[in-house]
Amino acid sequence: MEHALPGGLWRTSLFHQKREDALYTQRDVTVFPNLTSVQNVEEIQLYGIETVLELADLLIIGLDVRASVTYTHSRIKENTRNPETEGNWQPRIPDWRATVLTIYRPSDAWACALGLRYSGAQYGNLENTDTHRSFGDSSEYVFLDAKLSYFPNANWTFSAGADNLTDYETYVYHPWPGRTFFANVKYAF
Repeated sequence: MEHALPGGLWRTSLFHQKREDALYTQRDVTVFPNLTSVQNVEEIQLYGIETVLELADLLIIGLDVRASVTYTHSRIKENTRNPETEGNWQPRIPDWRATVLTIYRPSDAWACALGLRYSGAQYGNLENTDTHRSFGDSSEYVFLDAKLSYFPNANWTFSAGADNLTDYETYVYHPWPGRTFFANVKYAF
């Protein structure tokens, strides 16, 4: 569903997906001794809803806002190699995700962006046992990002910024990068 707004757009989508024979490293409990290897998970189903809002010139000329929120319900439906995982969440699929991006363009030559990224709880293994914020686990996160861009003409772009400004510590098996600064120079022919 998509709806035009004054200076923007609001879109909402429902989704459903049935995945068959997804490959995961898992313990095969149908053999003795149990064996861990890459094997198929026969069926995973996921469904959810996503809504996106895009607004231009919000409150003042040059201020654009883009925001999205997604909820995903993802479950293992059939796994004959390890039936105890049936009903568990699919690994690496968070239940909630959200983003907000504001871009302010005070002139044609300058743009300032500030973004917020959120990813909810998720698991890294089929057993859904990794729930801590430590090495080897997957955790939720909130990142704040910023970027300043300069466009002296149609060909050149100079920008600098930082990802994860608050240096939030989180893991997706290994630690995510902490506060990271970057600079870019781009020339378009």
